Amino acid sequence: MTRAAVYGSPAWRRWKHDHHWADFAPLSLPGIVFLGRADASVRNGANNTSQLTNLAGTTNAVQGTTANQPLYVAAALNGRDVLRFNGSSDFLTLDGLVPLFAGADQPLTYVAVLKLNALSVMHVPLGLANTSNNAPNTYCQIAAADNKFYWNRRDDAVATGDLGPSSVLATASAMVLSVVFTGTSLTIYRNGTSILAGASNVGSATFTSLTLGALRSVSAIGFLNADLAELHLCAGALATADRQRDERYLGQRYGIVVA
Repeated sequence: MTRAAVYGSPAWRRWKHDHHWADFAPLSLPGIVFLGRADASVRNGANNTSQLTNLAGTTNAVQGTTANQPLYVAAALNGRDVLRFNGSSDFLTLDGLVPLFAGADQPLTYVAVLKLNALSVMHVPLGLANTSNNAPNTYCQIAAADNKFYWNRRDDAVATGDLGPSSVLATASAMVLSVVFTGTSLTIYRNGTSILAGASNVGSATFTSLTLGALRSVSAIGFLNADLAELHLCAGALATADRQRDERYLGQRYGIVVA
């Protein structure tokens, strides 16, 4: 059979339809400002990670203090590398991107591949906060009390736009977690399925820190106890089609079933 016959066949067209991730590149996502993958990290001889390199820009996720550096672990998530956050002290900072999300209800999206290493503890994958105050802040959390997903948002005036709990429990299975905030509403997806949604409209927020693996970089709380393989962060709310392409791409890459 000729090459033209193969690539023009109904079987090939069906495969392309079912595997449309094959032509997808995360760098094509609208508004992407950070693309971090565990296998693109800087670490020392003990595999402590000082930098998660940004493949979409020049602002890297960094940590200069060895005691706060997540551990790089090879082939830990379905054969792929991860950064292991210990749930008590590890975090990376992305403060150079804070201006993109400060102000009045700036939209954002992040899509992450992670696997929780403990339940019944608080997890914050990514936190926007003010290092001088308990408010303002913006973050998705998995709560210790019930292992469900919540959205927490407070503005400068401490007005709240919180949502939760989710319709499902967190588990210890690897997942593709997507958080889409439009500026007035929020939807959280796990493996492509919506698990929490609603209005979340408050006022202006003066953020000073963007932290990967905790709520904030000073007096850090809500540490992440999980393996993180990849994170995509966009300045804007991804359209459904773009989010789905990204989720399916990550699901295929990391062996996770995505709806």
